[in-house]
Amino acid sequence: MKITKLQLRKIIREAIDPALQPSTDDIITFLTNKARGYHYDHSLDLDGDGIPDAPAIRELLQDDFLDNVSGISIHVYEDLIDRLSQSPDAVSEGRASVIKSARKRRRRYS
Repeated sequence: MKITKLQLRKIIREAIDPALQPSTDDIITFLTNKARGYHYDHSLDLDGDGIPDAPAIRELLQDDFLDNVSGISIHVYEDLIDRLSQSPDAVSEGRASVIKSARKRRRRYS
């Protein structure tokens, strides 16, 4: 597959320009919506108890993050992904602290 110079410039610009990156709120909303769907998917039940298991949900959320969010380290959202794999309502319980933590970690890993 060939990439033109124009396409390469666009890719580089998107990677560098923070204004083109999704906001923390956008990422949290995206991951929360995905987690809610996964918690209803009984095919993610690994131990046979009829309830989707956290490790399977965590892995899918990590894959979704890596596939859909570019230019931001996944380490910034590790805690959020862990919380969401346990419960899709984890963010609504402490949304302000999650956002503050993600923003702080986002600056550190940028």
